[in-house]
Amino acid sequence: MARKKQRETYGNGSVFPVMVKKLDANGNVVMKDGKPVMIQERDKQGRLVWRVCVTLGTEEYTENGKTRKRQRKAPQKRVHGTLDDARRVAKETTEAYEHVDLESARDDFSAVAAAWLEMAETANICGKDQLNQYCRHFGYMSNYLSGRPIIEIKKSDVEKAFAALKKERGLSNTSMHTVYQQVNRLFEYAVDSDVIIKNPCRSIMAPKVDKVKSRRSLTVDEAARLRACLDRDELAAYSDFEEKEQRQFEWDGARPNQAKMFTRSALRGLSHLSGLLAIRIMLATGCRRGESLALTWECVDFDASQIVIRQTLNQRGELKEPKTGAGVRALYIDADTMAHIRKWKDFQKRALHLVMVADAPGRKHPVEQTDKTPVCCSDVGSWYDPTNVYRWWSDYRATIGFCDLKMHELRHTSATLLLGNGVDVKTVQHRLGHASSSLTLDQYAHAIPANDRAAADLMGAICGADVRPSARIVEVGRKTA
Repeated sequence: MARKKQRETYGNGSVFPVMVKKLDANGNVVMKDGKPVMIQERDKQGRLVWRVCVTLGTEEYTENGKTRKRQRKAPQKRVHGTLDDARRVAKETTEAYEHVDLESARDDFSAVAAAWLEMAETANICGKDQLNQYCRHFGYMSNYLSGRPIIEIKKSDVEKAFAALKKERGLSNTSMHTVYQQVNRLFEYAVDSDVIIKNPCRSIMAPKVDKVKSRRSLTVDEAARLRACLDRDELAAYSDFEEKEQRQFEWDGARPNQAKMFTRSALRGLSHLSGLLAIRIMLATGCRRGESLALTWECVDFDASQIVIRQTLNQRGELKEPKTGAGVRALYIDADTMAHIRKWKDFQKRALHLVMVADAPGRKHPVEQTDKTPVCCSDVGSWYDPTNVYRWWSDYRATIGFCDLKMHELRHTSATLLLGNGVDVKTVQHRLGHASSSLTLDQYAHAIPANDRAAADLMGAICGADVRPSARIVEVGRKTA
């Protein structure tokens, strides 16, 4: 009797029957001539199981000092069904792998990630911050997926890598969701580049984003109390500065032959006053922190009581244009806030003149306030670094009883109070710089208890027995009768 063929080859594809040990009714291995009897595996539905493999050319390797060749194999597939089913899968898989770049397919995860990062930087498809985040997250995954050809990475490998990453680094679900999106994007790039034929992330469910605690909005009384604190501390800061300068002047007058106060390279207190003004502007306009810090004096129109927002200062201290055209906008300022801005401009001009900067070796000149000077400046008259502003605010808010108030919640406060007091949503959308009114309502409109109470009273009045039906309702009732 001829021996049954164990392998069939179709071009670059091969089909093998998956063999397992035969078991009797009691679950024991059936033996013959001292060896276990092997039969083809069947699944729970009774279908035969086959293994399909595709050969991707040959590669050279060294063994015992000799150069040898071996076949490159793609990930194997298990097929449940008849031999014809397995043959069809082998043919389809072979055709799918015909367009694969065999050299790139042997690269590991790290190499493909590096190629994607280089492409993304060249094409400028994302900013530096996001590109750094991609690089960091790809580095995390490289610890688990590198060392093998990317074409051999399977869904189970990626799932294990995600699980290990979450366990070892303790990342939140939101962070894991971001990692998943970026890794999925990398594998899609590999598919589009003919490095692999299937993205192993496609059939993996993305981690759910953690429910973010909604930002709060100050009440009318809280907003008024915050503004009163700003008024008080601003006045105290001006007074302290004048007293300090007077003492410095008197001290310099007592030592005429020594260096004068006009040789200072920084002026303590400017950044504190700038921080107070930035908070005041954010509360009054609802603008973002970076937008308030990017204001220059040419953006302030005292005659029209307006400020023009056309740029923002990011975390790295770089000036950027707004993300959308709606971000460029002119905003009216209330008279009280504009008076504080005018007072600050006059003070800043005098104060910056005391700061000396070098323009050449051995030569210094005082800082001049110009249209390009930041409205909210540092102690040397330059841009106020957003990170330093955040540190200042963390300390300052604790001293005025707003320990947990975030700077961005001033934006929520402005939007909520305006909407709650009858300002139309399109106007609020414009002041916030949103491209759509739905974002304004979904993200920044918080419920106001007083308005909710008024709404309840109104419904009570509408549905009450003392409310007469409208003429339209009476007319329809008569026709029905």
